[in-house]
Amino acid sequence: MSDAQKNPPPLLNRSFVLVTFLGCLYFFNFHSFLLLPIRISDLGGTEKIVGFVMGIAGLSTLFLTPYAGHVTDRYGKKLFVLLGFALLAASTFPLAFLDRVDYLYYIIRIVHGCSFSLFFVAAGALTVEVSSEQRRAQALGIYGVFTIINYAIAPYVGSILIKNFGFDFFIFFLTVTALFGLGVSFMIGEGKKTVAPKDTGPSYMDCLRDKATSVSSVTLFICGAAFITTFNFISIFSLSINIENFHVYFLSYTVSVLAIRLFLGWVPDRYGKWRVASPFVFFLGLSVLMLSFVHEVKLLVLCGIIFGCAHGFVYPSIYSIIIESNPKEARAKAFAISSVSFTGGGMLGSFVFGVVAELFGFRAMFVSIALMVFLGFLFFARSSVLKERKI
Repeated sequence: MSDAQKNPPPLLNRSFVLVTFLGCLYFFNFHSFLLLPIRISDLGGTEKIVGFVMGIAGLSTLFLTPYAGHVTDRYGKKLFVLLGFALLAASTFPLAFLDRVDYLYYIIRIVHGCSFSLFFVAAGALTVEVSSEQRRAQALGIYGVFTIINYAIAPYVGSILIKNFGFDFFIFFLTVTALFGLGVSFMIGEGKKTVAPKDTGPSYMDCLRDKATSVSSVTLFICGAAFITTFNFISIFSLSINIENFHVYFLSYTVSVLAIRLFLGWVPDRYGKWRVASPFVFFLGLSVLMLSFVHEVKLLVLCGIIFGCAHGFVYPSIYSIIIESNPKEARAKAFAISSVSFTGGGMLGSFVFGVVAELFGFRAMFVSIALMVFLGFLFFARSSVLKERKI
């Protein structure tokens, strides 16, 4: 064992702390837009419009993410962290001056999606770069915790600001935090930029021809549709049934998913990712189905807990299956396929189920989402190739 293995470099170095802080700040800002449906509804937007406005951010993410890694490696990670915050600030401030939902809302959400893709890829790559090889998994885990907690913190803080000071103040606050993040980003130290070598590995289509990859991608698409659609509509659904403290759903989800990641994250690696993920795809659908019966806060909290536990196992497990099903030289493409599958499902799900909610109501929407997930469960759990590979 080398000296580096015996005494690995400290985890909490300046660069790692800085990048983790910026990640936390960015995702606080970005996840605060889970409250945007309330504003859209107040301006007269229907459930269909909510679905389209919220879902269209995924459109730009869908197309930009596969290329973000290439340009980040070529032009530098710091540049795209800066650009991510700059785009976020520029596309947040105008929301305070819009008194109707028109085409400008859609443009703003598209820019939000572009901002997310650039920051997500660049900050993730920086986290790997500034952490030592011996502590990289631990570093990524800690970074992930500080992004996940904002599913709870951002809606909670945002709901307080909106209730006490109004939506416009909330938007100004988010703009200031984005500008603050932009300023702090200049402090990032980055190594010498290197031009990425010409890609000679498997293509995206080569990856998708692998049956384990295609089956898992379809399942991740379905889970993404359920996850993102539920998160986009949970606030206005709760208000529609007179539950004002809807943030308890985000809080219960966050606590349970963090508990899974921190204390039971080893389970899929030990017992098999497909074997663990399969039943929790079912529980993901069950938690959404239960939302159609919610009439009080206690049941809303229970739904959030089950949803968080299911997502805590399903998301990293299926991501890992897709990545491990492809050769090392195609791992970046496999990661992009996973990201695009989940985001694409969320985008389409928000569009389609927003229409369902407008025509038949929120409870019918949740039942429809659950039925889709149950079909995804059967498709995934009965996959012979995943069973044979024992991934």
